[in-house]
Amino acid sequence: MPFEKHLRRLYRMRDLPGITGLSRSELYRRIKLGTFPHPIKIGLRAVAWYSADISRWLESPLTYRTVADSDSEPD
Repeated sequence: MPFEKHLRRLYRMRDLPGITGLSRSELYRRIKLGTFPHPIKIGLRAVAWYSADISRWLESPLTYRTVADSDSEPD
């Protein structure tokens, strides 16, 4: 099954503040909290985000949770 065009687009960190309106440090804080998509490794020292993941976050930024977070039990 071929990838949809929007699934193939990758965003680098330099793109995200303009797309999300959040600073770099805020983006990494939200990644750590599980309220922003995790990046994928694209090189030894490079990461990127799938555009589909960013689009999903943009649809509902206040209620977004990563899959790992939503599967975990509350303490």
